[in-house]
Amino acid sequence: MEKIQKTSKILRVIVTVLMVFTVLGLVVLVIAGVAQFAFGPQLEQWLQEGIVTFKVDDASVLTPVTFIVGVIKVGLIYWWLGSLRKLLGNYIDGVVFSEENSRLMRKIALIAMASTIIASEGNSDGSSIGFNVDFLDLVLPLFVLLLSWVMQEAHVLKEESDLTI
Repeated sequence: MEKIQKTSKILRVIVTVLMVFTVLGLVVLVIAGVAQFAFGPQLEQWLQEGIVTFKVDDASVLTPVTFIVGVIKVGLIYWWLGSLRKLLGNYIDGVVFSEENSRLMRKIALIAMASTIIASEGNSDGSSIGFNVDFLDLVLPLFVLLLSWVMQEAHVLKEESDLTI
């Protein structure tokens, strides 16, 4: 149990750092979106007048649809990391086979699947969203779902064992 707790502490620190970077990524995305939408019409004029000297690729232009999908994906990643952080916290506290851990594992798997399915690829004008789903990206969350079921059954067995004299 001590190895699980020690490893969970290290992983929890890593997940916490990733959560901070996720929030920073969201801030950058929002700033880029606001700048794009606020200065978008003027950007082409500024490029022609030489006020702005960089050229933005059409593929990198942020549209309202890609902006919203990006915010949703970042939100899902943050939610996923938060659930993982809570699960690791339970492991640190010595709680391995519990109803809550099984629920957290299911949530982690479902969020991972949702994040995989939601893709911001589409036309550069934002008129459509494409779906880019890799087989392995869906199999791994399904495996975590299976593990959550195993953890739930282990929790039931542990409760029965605790009641046995």
